[in-house]
Amino acid sequence: MLTREMGKPYKESFDEVSWSAERGRYYAEIARHETARCSAGVDGQFHLPPRTRSGVCDHPAFNYPLCLLLLAAAAALASGNA
Repeated sequence: MLTREMGKPYKESFDEVSWSAERGRYYAEIARHETARCSAGVDGQFHLPPRTRSGVCDHPAFNYPLCLLLLAAAAALASGNA
């Protein structure tokens, strides 16, 4: 689809999809570990770090639209944005 729509060579389109999948896995793993992190301040208690939501995320669609979309969207979803 990227090749047909943008005229991009197939190799670059294939690489972009691969990079995007890896980026999604990376942020999913970070989100999984960040939610389980806690600090023990007092014996018998634990404190979870708050997630900071940033609201609406925007991304520019230049030469790598799928990769740039997942750069913004995966990080936003991992930090707790809808």
